[in-house]
Amino acid sequence: MIRKILYFTVALVTLFSTKTILQAQDLTLAVVECPKTAKAGQDLKSTVRLLAANTGDTVQKGITLEIILRNSPLCPKTGRSAAYSPNYYDGVLLSEGREYITLEPDKTLSITPSGVNTIPWNIPAGRTYYLCGVLDPENKLKESNKDNNCACCPIKIIGAEEGPLVTRFMESCLVPGRSLTILGRNFGPEIGTVTALANYGLTINFSVSSWNDSSVVVQIPNDSRMQEGQQYTVNIQRRGGQTSNIAGGKSIGICPAPKKDSVPVPGTMQFSPPFFYNQQPLRQNGQ
Repeated sequence: MIRKILYFTVALVTLFSTKTILQAQDLTLAVVECPKTAKAGQDLKSTVRLLAANTGDTVQKGITLEIILRNSPLCPKTGRSAAYSPNYYDGVLLSEGREYITLEPDKTLSITPSGVNTIPWNIPAGRTYYLCGVLDPENKLKESNKDNNCACCPIKIIGAEEGPLVTRFMESCLVPGRSLTILGRNFGPEIGTVTALANYGLTINFSVSSWNDSSVVVQIPNDSRMQEGQQYTVNIQRRGGQTSNIAGGKSIGICPAPKKDSVPVPGTMQFSPPFFYNQQPLRQNGQ
């Protein structure tokens, strides 16, 4: 009897010990690479590298990772996700600064954030801020230590990036259904958005066919709201940018429609004097 009680006690201890070990998960995060300086409007993609680790014994899937910007290196303890804004505030989520990762048990993972992570364009320059990575900001996971889920690095804002600037168009006017090539600079390496704004407030979105830092090709939609004789301001917006990032665009109008009487009906020919058919049969040599 005593032996059975002893076995039962050992089994309970083992069960609760195992349960405690399984629940004692711990995620850690460290900053490995971080730029020392940056400009307002600068994309930080590929310049930041983090190292995340799962010291527990179970795989953790779909863990939220956020890249935020703060006034101090103190990690947030709000228990909720950060919010993106085109304007700077203490703890702002950078554009495309949220992604989801999987951490295998007792493994580390090197992370280069996939988003553009653009510094807000209106952030005051000349001072040092802190770029922070935060794991599980919602506190969904039960961990033995939540204080090591965040890591920060100092980053000094030294000025502002020059925004995208449209210099000219390859075409002289817009033709619905055809393409428009926009030339300029500082469009960025990633595909952004292109819009046309009429002076009465109408905004038309153009679909992008190709994009690089100095040239963008878009397709003009067959939109009945675009009228001949109306000028449209074409604006480039970089990926991760916002309204203040849009260059003062250049204007262009709709191409005049061809006159109906100047276009032959398909399958017909038009002639006018002195052109006419010679109805006389051709004579053969010697006839």
